Amino acid sequence: ASGNHSIMQLRARVLEVAGELEASWQLTQELIAANYLAPATLMLYSRHAMRNQQQDRAIALLENRLKAGGMSTMDTSGLYMSLASLFDSVGQYDNAFAHAKTGNDLRRPSAWCH
Repeated sequence: ASGNHSIMQLRARVLEVAGELEASWQLTQELIAANYLAPATLMLYSRHAMRNQQQDRAIALLENRLKAGGMSTMDTSGLYMSLASLFDSVGQYDNAFAHAKTGNDLRRPSAWCH
């Protein structure tokens, strides 16, 4: 089942890159509905959410995933950067800046040792 989900996620990403945004959005929503909350799926969802006025839901999903932990430093950084974009898109600039700073700090090589 999760193998099928990872294939769906890859397909949704390919569709996004190819400009097939509606088809990608539909697949991404199916993944979220199936509770497939892999970091790459959530980052994809966040990009779609900004185009589809679903930022509040995306923010909640990404914040909950960050609280759950258990991700690589790069995935954690990616979720912080996605949250920065989401907060920026809804005019929460202080939150956007704070999340971007955390995301960037995690991308520094010194953070990889922790």
